[in-house]
Amino acid sequence: MTEFEKNITFVIVCFRSDHIIDQCLKSINSDIKVIIVENSNNIFTKVRLEKKFSNTKVLISGENIGYGRDRKS
Repeated sequence: MTEFEKNITFVIVCFRSDHIIDQCLKSINSDIKVIIVENSNNIFTKVRLEKKFSNTKVLISGENIGYGRDRKS
């Protein structure tokens, strides 16, 4: 693992993107940390992705809050 890979985390914000998110995650080196913010309440997505990609953590927002809104707003 390079120094770059040790110090980077990809954050991906999505909304019901199961049809493309696997392809995206497969393109990222499995040594690099990934955080996905899923702007829905789909727990299945969280369970499936975290099981399939060990470098991935999925946060479920519960609603489509978009890219820039603070969850507490």
